[in-house]
Amino acid sequence: MKVPLLQKIDIQDISIESIKTMFDRNPIGIAPVIFVLDEAILAQRELFAKNCLQVFKQREINPFFPFPSYILCSKKVETHGIPQLYKIEEAPKHFIKKIKRVKSREQTLLTKAQTYQSRIQNHSVTDDLEYLERKREDNRKLRDLCYEKNFYINLLEKMATSGY
Repeated sequence: MKVPLLQKIDIQDISIESIKTMFDRNPIGIAPVIFVLDEAILAQRELFAKNCLQVFKQREINPFFPFPSYILCSKKVETHGIPQLYKIEEAPKHFIKKIKRVKSREQTLLTKAQTYQSRIQNHSVTDDLEYLERKREDNRKLRDLCYEKNFYINLLEKMATSGY
């Protein structure tokens, strides 16, 4: 397996057909990638993100797993679903390395990573993310109820000590 290094993809056209062609020519989902938006299409960044999400769904690729895909743009992209970077320095450091010869131990780790990658691609990540979202909401509700319970307990203790 090749070392997963961050690959930059310059975007000049935001049509769905060109995005599909870009997905065919680049290792999106197989290696970490950064979509670098050209200054000419900076105003259409929302449409690019929307079209890109549509192609991700059609190809059944998750923009986070097994390798992330980022949008590099100086202005905020409101469409959620694809992580955004404002500067190249914000990219994860472990994907930005110099290419050198891989040692045998590193090669075995890369083989394990390739196995895990194929397992993740065979697994329904969207279902897991929805499950985690539901659990996160349940945990937030539980936290709020615990705070309320502690407030009432403290209030009752203060009332008991003050003689009410």
